[in-house]
Amino acid sequence: MSLLSPYPLRLQHDGSYHFVTKDRSRYVIYLTDGSAYVPNAPFSNGVVMLGFYPDSVGTPRPDERISLTIVHAIRLFFQANPTQIIVYVCDSSDGRQRSRMRLFTNWFGHGEENLTHITHEHSDADFTHYAGLLIQNDNPWHTEVLDRAAQFVREKFGE
Repeated sequence: MSLLSPYPLRLQHDGSYHFVTKDRSRYVIYLTDGSAYVPNAPFSNGVVMLGFYPDSVGTPRPDERISLTIVHAIRLFFQANPTQIIVYVCDSSDGRQRSRMRLFTNWFGHGEENLTHITHEHSDADFTHYAGLLIQNDNPWHTEVLDRAAQFVREKFGE
């Protein structure tokens, strides 16, 4: 068990979370409307896209508390929004999308707590895409969301 704790979070008026690390790097964790991914689903208004990024100049140093803080923010979000569904796509702009997926799997892929984490990997001629979904197990849409996620992957990628 880690003795480290998350950095203090500041909830912004737009619903994003901001935090500052010990080396003064600033980070933003944001959640935006993701309803377009499943526009005809009865739960579409509960789908949000998750993203985060360093919002400062320079290269942030490795810091385990950054991960702890992002996970903490996601838990806080689910506490306040228990019927929401989080979807994420791993950024591929620098070729590190697979590492990002491993990070999410380390954070949420162990079946702990009240959370289901599903992932998808799709390769095309250019590169591999990685995406995932987080939903609380007691979400009333849980079964339908997982069924729709599988259907979406089949329709989008023919799998």
